[in-house]
Formats: sequence, structure tokens, C-alpha cells
Amino acid sequence: MTGLEEQLRRYVARRADGISPSDADLLVTRALARPASMARWTRHGRNVVVAVALSVLLIAGGIVLEGQLIARRTGVPPPGAGPLPTVPNEIVNLDNESQAGAFVTPFRLKDGKILSPAYRWMLPQGRALILETSSFCSTVTIHVVDQSTGRDVRPSVTLPDCYGNPVVLPGTRVLLAHEHVIDQQSQNLGVVSYDWSSGRVVRNYPDVSMGVSGGLLSGDAALLYTINPDGDTSAVLDITDLTSGARVADLNVPIMQVGLNAGGIALSPDGRTLYLNEGIRLRTFDARTGKAGVVLDFEKARPSSAAWLPGWLWPWPPSITADAKEGFEAGHGIAVDPTGRWVAAISIDDPSVEGIWLFDTTGSIHVTRHISVPSRSRQASFRGVAFSRDGSVLYALHIEAQQGAIDVIAPETGRFRALANSRFSDLLGIARVDPAP
Repeated sequence: MTGLEEQLRRYVARRADGISPSDADLLVTRALARPASMARWTRHGRNVVVAVALSVLLIAGGIVLEGQLIARRTGVPPPGAGPLPTVPNEIVNLDNESQAGAFVTPFRLKDGKILSPAYRWMLPQGRALILETSSFCSTVTIHVVDQSTGRDVRPSVTLPDCYGNPVVLPGTRVLLAHEHVIDQQSQNLGVVSYDWSSGRVVRNYPDVSMGVSGGLLSGDAALLYTINPDGDTSAVLDITDLTSGARVADLNVPIMQVGLNAGGIALSPDGRTLYLNEGIRLRTFDARTGKAGVVLDFEKARPSSAAWLPGWLWPWPPSITADAKEGFEAGHGIAVDPTGRWVAAISIDDPSVEGIWLFDTTGSIHVTRHISVPSRSRQASFRGVAFSRDGSVLYALHIEAQQGAIDVIAPETGRFRALANSRFSDLLGIARVDPAP
């Protein structure tokens, strides 16, 4: 029982103790002696007015009370005072389920304009990669195109089997997940290194799995980080040395899976720390060795402190559906700002932890702010986070039924601007952030 609940209960008890048996008898006598000639409609009218007033009072009290309890539960400050954040002159590229996977939807922040689709996998020399998969994934045709014209700059290459989830390496190579599909059943064959300039596979990593989650590359392109769900409550986090092919670390980590979980992995700008969003906590590792570091819970999953309120006032805030959340793609569901100060992680869809949790890494890493979904709709959720290129603001893709917005959030205060667009309803996340031309 919280201190607030205990104070409320003591107040009610004091008021009850203040009424003596004689006072109670007197109140009953007065009620029975009330004139019977009072007009029936007057009595009913008063009853209605009193009932309505009482209902409004209870609803307002429940809202205020639960707001206080939420603030006490999270233990982090609400949005503070200060100016609204400045909107950077940048383009937020969004994952769009209604278009081909090789493209993203660019959204220019300054004028709120959706631009023509852009290439997802950008290559050096102004080129881009396109993977064209056949039915049942029996073959994949690889195109290298000019970014400005969309035309092939070299002959396309068709490979047997299924390849996907490109991770672009420096130079002319990309890593591709390799699977063999037979009778609609897929068999993982590891990862290949593909040289797009020569159009051939130059190396195999048969023991590495990127699955549907993709991979994260270290700053020097020497290490590959991958995470794949393994059952309902765990995942496998691997660190692979791409030079030797050796496994640096193979770690089983607990993961809370709710629908398509918002978890993901991200690196600190100095390349020393690997962050893992487990959906209910942030876990850290030494990025070179895999040695476990600090573990920070968002908030213990437990019933709300307002569970004793009447059922018609509970739950508050309402629960959120999980069917729109991202999977474990590297960099999705978690973001680190370019200066290394802030880490933002999206939680699972449990009312006790829902929203974005912001961590400050200056000194010892700690929770500094909790950003709730800015809507009471049960269909509302955050689907992706990313920081601006200078780290001054956090971008959050906020979606609810038939609408959505990019929230531009000031990390220091939690204040935000919502850049809404009705065409955001089928977006899945934030792919990357580019400077505006």
C-alpha cells in the first residue's frame, strides 16, 4: 500500500469515526420524517443531479489520483518546463509496409512533407542495392543501381536460394542472410559476404544467423552483432569476428516477447558498449568481449497502485495492443544519440512500463525520463525511435488507428512537437535519419 493510499484510507476512517450512533439515528429519523408531499419529480431531479455530480467528481478524482500514482510509480519527472524543441532540418526515413522492402518513405520535418520513396540500402559511389526475390524464395536477383536514375550500373546477378537482411560493409561488400527454402520450410545456411562490384559470393559464415532480425556492425566493421529470439522468454546474442569468422561471444539473454516485441540492439558512439533492449529493462555488455555490464529495469511489471479503484475507473491508462510493434531488428526499438549521452528504449505493451524510457549515460547510467504514449487510445503505440544527427532531439513514431505522428522530443524536458500525418497509419518504424537537401 502506498503512502497516498494510506492517507486516503485514514481520512475516510476519521470521517466515519466522527459520526456517533446517536448522530446516525438522528439522520435516519430526519430522512423518514421528510415531507411526503414533496413532488416526486423534484426528488428524482435532485437524485439525478446528485448522481451526475458524484459521477463527475469520481471520474475527475480518479484521473487526478491515477496521474499521481503513475508519477509515484515511475519515479521519474513528468514533462518539465521550457521551450518546445526546435525541429531540425532533417529527413526521417520510415519503414512502410505498403511498399517494397528495398525502399523507405522519407518525411521532411520542416514542411511535414512526404517525399518520393528512397532506397533503403545505400552503397558507396552513389549507388544502391535492390534484392528481387522470386516466389517461394527459390532465387534472388541482386541489382546495383544508380541512386539518381534507378538504372542498373552493372549486370544483375541471380543466386539460388533466399538472401536478405543486407548489412553494408565498407568498400564493395555486403553481408546477406542465406536460407534454403523447400516445401515452404526454410533452413538457415548462415551468412555470406557478397561483393557487389564483382557480383559473387566471396565468403561464407555458416554458423552465423541473422534470421529476420538483421545485424549490427561495429564502427570498424570488424564485429557483427546479431540477436535472434529463442522461444518465448529468451534470445541468443552473438558477437562474431568477421576477419577470423570466430565467435567472440554466444549469450542467452531473457527477452519479454509481447506480440512483435520492441526490443533491439545498439552501440555507443565510442564502440565500447552494446545496449540490449529487453522490453522491460536495458542490459549492457562490453562490445568487444561480450562481458555483461549494468542492468537497468524500466519498472517492475506489477499491478498498478490504483488497482483498488472501482472497476469502471480501471485500467488507467488503458492497455495498448502489441500487434503493431517492431521485431528485434538492430537499431529498432532502441536508439543512442550521436554524442553518447542518451539512450532511448521502447517498452513492451504492459501498462506498468509502456512508452519510451530515456537513460542518461553521463556518470553512471540511470533512468532520467519516462515518456508515455501521448494518447489514451487502446490502439496507440510507439513503433520506432531515432535521434537527430546532432543528438539535440529524439524522434518517436507514434501510431494509432488511422493516424500517426513523428514526435520531436527534447530529452532534457520531455516536451515535444507532434508532426501528424494521416498517411502514417501503416508505418512500421524509423529506418534512418538523413540531412535535408
